[in-house]
Amino acid sequence: MQPGRRVLICETIVELMDTALPGPLMDVQMMIVCCGGRQRSRDEFTALLKQSGFDCHRVIDTPLPISIVECVTV
Repeated sequence: MQPGRRVLICETIVELMDTALPGPLMDVQMMIVCCGGRQRSRDEFTALLKQSGFDCHRVIDTPLPISIVECVTV
């Protein structure tokens, strides 16, 4: 992708030590179904995106358990 292009990721963000449902349940499901997969926190998304050549521009919370992670290519 050319620098400055945006990607939107719709994902459930689960912060460390977060006990509010459904986040922790989704985390357990990911560990079981995806062979060790897990939900990520905002900081974990930022680090993962940076390693992949993206800048995490912002995370938009919604009324649903899903957030929108907006990232930009650098």
